[in-house]
Amino acid sequence: MTSPLGSTADCFSGWANYPINIANQDDLIPSAASLNDRLTRLTKTLFSSTVDLHLIGIKSDGSITADTKHYDQETDVETAIRQDVPSPPRIRIVSLHSKKTPWEPKVTQRLMRKILTVYKVDPAFLHVLFSFGAVPHLAESGSSNLATSTTSDGSQNISYQFRYVEENHRSEIQPWSIRQTGIYHHHSASENFDFFIVLNPYPLDECAFGGQLLDLTRSHVAIESLLRHPYRLHALAFAAYLDNWRWYFRHLGEKFSKMVRVFVTTKRGSLTLFQNNRIMTLNLEPNIVGLTFDEVQGLRNLEDTALSLGGYCKSALSIVQRLQSIPETKFEQEWTLQPYSDRLGDFVESLSTLAARINNTIDLVRHANSRSVGGVVDRA
Repeated sequence: MTSPLGSTADCFSGWANYPINIANQDDLIPSAASLNDRLTRLTKTLFSSTVDLHLIGIKSDGSITADTKHYDQETDVETAIRQDVPSPPRIRIVSLHSKKTPWEPKVTQRLMRKILTVYKVDPAFLHVLFSFGAVPHLAESGSSNLATSTTSDGSQNISYQFRYVEENHRSEIQPWSIRQTGIYHHHSASENFDFFIVLNPYPLDECAFGGQLLDLTRSHVAIESLLRHPYRLHALAFAAYLDNWRWYFRHLGEKFSKMVRVFVTTKRGSLTLFQNNRIMTLNLEPNIVGLTFDEVQGLRNLEDTALSLGGYCKSALSIVQRLQSIPETKFEQEWTLQPYSDRLGDFVESLSTLAARINNTIDLVRHANSRSVGGVVDRA
């Protein structure tokens, strides 16, 4: 069987010009030159001067390749991927990570371009890669950079990023942090070969999804399952973090309730929890509400957080729905992502409700203050 990666002799040929060096495979990629330029311009912020990554290889018989391990030397990685060219494993996973999310993955530009060249990675994945190396912008909260394509021989390319929350175990004030993971998947139908690139926020042994990848190498049952259905790796990624949303929403709800109890006072003192829950229906009288600028700003920031998180959940939902719609994934047959889709839909509704309550509270207090003599009552 011909290798899907070509010949060993010239496997790194043209690596410095990725993706121009592979764009000639498809005349409908006019942006290859601009992507190459952007990749070069972002070198300082997107790439590292050191290497710290994992390679995972699974053979058709279920055994793990000898090169499945952690790497910190560029030349060792090059040797390993060069050996893939004549006879790649059934599944190859390249796991990259940063030491401090969301900063640059620990891989050099040179090595990254070589990996992208050898495995003929779809240039659409670069839009996912470009999202790493900097804090996600608020305006991009709803973007997953999702891209899917099917070639004439039935091969499938899938790339996307999704954001989620994770306890940071560092701060009582801000116990949760936003994380992001990027995934690229090439499925070669004719060559029976699956290739993944995973961009993790932390080393494999320090993040949930990374731990699942490591577990794959230790469980024969898990390996057999993945060999039968390589697309299940996508489900593992969502399963690793989906439950976190519920507890983060509870944290936000409690934060909102605390803020309301602090700045809304009655002539009898602070609102009780019961009164706090009825804040939307109370007919507040003038001069019983005090609200400083910092408190307004705190509410607005909380509302912005809810809106951003809603964007993250919506983009994750779009990924799950797209994966379900691709026939080759068989998610509507052997496996299903519907539970993930249902829960993400619920999360979107929960965040929309929270954002509306926060906005209503601000409007209610503004209305009460507008009726008071002298406008806003400053308690500072």
